[in-house]
Amino acid sequence: MLSVVLIACAYLSYRALGTDLLRQWMKAVLFSITHARRTSLEETDRVLQHVEQILHSIPEVETTSRRTGLQLGLAAVTEANSGDFSVKLKQDRSRSVDDVMEEVRSKVHQAEPALDIELLQLLQDMIGDLSNAPEPVQIKLFSSDSELLREWDQRSVTP
Repeated sequence: MLSVVLIACAYLSYRALGTDLLRQWMKAVLFSITHARRTSLEETDRVLQHVEQILHSIPEVETTSRRTGLQLGLAAVTEANSGDFSVKLKQDRSRSVDDVMEEVRSKVHQAEPALDIELLQLLQDMIGDLSNAPEPVQIKLFSSDSELLREWDQRSVTP
């Protein structure tokens, strides 16, 4: 009898739980950018203000939040030529998140071709963080020989 009561309570609790948090994450897009050239914080801010105008011109975008030249974490060192946007999409929209992301990518690339753009849904990013694989493999080379670095910069790495 106790088992039946516990199962019934568990079922009722499960039914009472909402899914709003997960639904909110599915409406959010993370948009990370890095300027291809080393730029000052002022120049990065100017470019990101332009990108912000582009984002707000898209009808499905509800709000945006921007970080410029910052990265979370004590051990993280970020150059002034990077930033990211958190973009919340409207609940009632006619296009999918992927369609909106593709429009963002296209418009930003056309307006600011020197930017490296990465678009992710917030839920994808959180799963990547939780699985301890937040970024693809990166290879960083350090040397006092600038000619050697330029030579390696021109090579393409294929997996």
